[in-house]
Amino acid sequence: MTEKAYDESRNVFVQLLSKTDLESVLKGNSRSGTSCGTSAADKGILWLTNYSRQYTASAVSITATDDDRVIVMWEKMKNTIPGNNFLGNYDFEESYYMILSASGKILQKATGLDGRRLNIYEAPVYRKGYLYWTSADYGTQKATTYRLKVNGVVMPKCLGKVEGLTFERRNSWSADVWIKWGKVDNAEGYEIYRSVGRDGNYRKVKEVNTSGWYDENTSRDTTYYYKVCAFRKVNGKRIVGQYSQTLKVAVD
Repeated sequence: MTEKAYDESRNVFVQLLSKTDLESVLKGNSRSGTSCGTSAADKGILWLTNYSRQYTASAVSITATDDDRVIVMWEKMKNTIPGNNFLGNYDFEESYYMILSASGKILQKATGLDGRRLNIYEAPVYRKGYLYWTSADYGTQKATTYRLKVNGVVMPKCLGKVEGLTFERRNSWSADVWIKWGKVDNAEGYEIYRSVGRDGNYRKVKEVNTSGWYDENTSRDTTYYYKVCAFRKVNGKRIVGQYSQTLKVAVD
């Protein structure tokens, strides 16, 4: 590294690539196979810091969670001898972390860690909503293990709209109604709502984990209206998708 390059601040960035662009970079290709004229090596760059020459980032780490989030940590260092970066004389200022979605959306902005130092030689470990790392005090060399709760920042799990809601009668002499719909990606189950008026009061009548259900609590000479939505749970919170179109069923 040249002295001129060493004299520049080091900032933190992440690069989020599609599978196609990642394969292109790993193969050493300089161009993306999906974007004409765009360097694959430059795609998906997201800068997280913008330090001046007096400051620099150190001990950078990136950790993936089990719910499609990315946690980035780093230390902010201050050069106490301006213009003499090549020899290096940095004082620790603060440690920070940010939480991103897998697509690069910032879920939590840069947040200080109250002076807790990071470990440049060992990556943090994520487990059950917490981030763990061990660092030594630079004065006493005493090792301390830290725990950071990060499961309070949840990436929304968007669910698609239920499509293809339709029905069948079990037989001509029964008032039972079989309603069915298309599956929604990432759904854990479906909530079924029913009303006796299109714009009436819809009440949840059933929760299922399949894409169909027999409504056996029906009466002849009655018209029913159904709506269905998908759901899933993320860190104990229920995420609900968009309702289907209303289905009208006349039981005669």
